[in-house]
Amino acid sequence: MDSIFYLPLLSGTLAALVLAWCGLLLRLRSESLAALSYAQAGGLGMVAAPLLGWATLPSALLGAAAAALVKPWLARSADGLIVLLLATWGLSLLLVANLPSGEHIGRMLIDGQLYFTRLEHAIGLAIGLLVASVLLPGLSRRIQRELLFPAQPMSRMHSLLIEFILAGCLALAAASIGVMAAFALAFIPARIAFRFASRWSHAVMLALALGLLAHLVAFFLALHFDQPYGPVLTLILLVAALASAPLAKNTKA
Repeated sequence: MDSIFYLPLLSGTLAALVLAWCGLLLRLRSESLAALSYAQAGGLGMVAAPLLGWATLPSALLGAAAAALVKPWLARSADGLIVLLLATWGLSLLLVANLPSGEHIGRMLIDGQLYFTRLEHAIGLAIGLLVASVLLPGLSRRIQRELLFPAQPMSRMHSLLIEFILAGCLALAAASIGVMAAFALAFIPARIAFRFASRWSHAVMLALALGLLAHLVAFFLALHFDQPYGPVLTLILLVAALASAPLAKNTKA
C-alpha cells in the first residue's frame, strides 16, 4: 500500500471507533435514526460552507450543533427525527443544486471518498474519539439509570452534552466517509452487539471490533477494485447484519 493511503486508513479507523461508541448510545436510547439525522445535518453544514465562507469541517460542526439544539424539541413528537432528517436532506439538495461547489461536496458525501481526506479530518476524529472515550462511559451509565428509573431523569445539561457529542462525532465522520456510510457504521455494529452481548461492556467491545473489522475490509477491497469507499463499507455491514441474524436466533434459543 502506498504511503499516501496511510492517512485515510487512520481517519477511517478513528471514524469506525467513534461511530461504534455513538451507535451504542443511540441504540440504548432507541434513537438510531438520530445517527442519520446528525450525519445529514453535518453534510448540510459542509454543503453550506462556501455560502458561509468557512472551511468544511467547522461548517459541518455548526450544522450538527444546530441539529443537536433542535432535536430534543423535535423528539417530543414520534416523527420528530424524521422531520429533522427530511429538512436537512432537502436543504442539502437545494444548496447542492444552486452553489458552484455544492455538487462536488454533495458527491463526496454520497460516495464517501475516504481516500481524499486530509490531516484535519484525522485530527478532528481523534479529538472526537478522545472525547467519546472519556465522557461517553459515564454518560451511558446515566442513560441506563434513566431507563431503569424514569422518575429520575438526567439533568438538561447532561442531556444536551450527549446530543452535542453525538452530533459532532457523526458530523466529523460524515465529512470523512460520507453520510450513509457514517450511519451504517453507527447503526449496524451496535445492532449486532445488542443482539449478542449479555453485558454493556461486552456490547462495547463487540461493536468496536465489528466496526473496525468492517472498515479494514472495506478499505482494502475498495482500494483494490478502485471503488468508492462508502458504498463498499455499507454493503459489507449489511452482509454482516444479515449473516448474524440466524446466529442471534440460535443463541437466544
